[in-house]
Amino acid sequence: MKKIYFLIAAALLAVTFTSCQKDEETNEQDLYGKWQNKENAKEYRVFYNDIVANDPTYKWGKEWDENDRYEDDLTEHGNGWFKWKKTKNNLLELHQMDNGGAEIPQENTITVLTATEFSYKRKDGKIYSFTKVKE
Repeated sequence: MKKIYFLIAAALLAVTFTSCQKDEETNEQDLYGKWQNKENAKEYRVFYNDIVANDPTYKWGKEWDENDRYEDDLTEHGNGWFKWKKTKNNLLELHQMDNGGAEIPQENTITVLTATEFSYKRKDGKIYSFTKVKE
C-alpha cells in the first residue's frame, strides 16, 4: 500500500514540475519600432526606445487607427500615447487619457516577439498580432 501512495505522490510531483516550466524571456530590442496589426492593416503601434517617460522605468509608445478620422489630434503624450514597460514576457502599458492626468493600465502577456513578428494576449484572452513595418 505504501508503494501505491509513493507512486501517486511521485506522479503528482512530476505533473507539478512539468506544468511550472519557465517562460522563455523575449528580447526588448525586438519590440522597438513600428508594428502593423495583422487583422486591421490600418492599425499601428510604435514602441520607442529613445523617448523615456518621466519615470525612467517606462518608455513611450503610440497607437493609432488610420480609419479613425479623429486621429489627427494626436498631441504629444496625449490621445493615442501610452507609457510601457517590459518585464520578461509581461508588457505593461499605461494609456494616457486626453485630460492629461489619468492613466489606464493594460497588462499583456507577450506570446511571440521576434525581429518581425509580435503577438500579445490581453487579460480578457484576446490575442493581437502584428508585423514589423519600415518607418
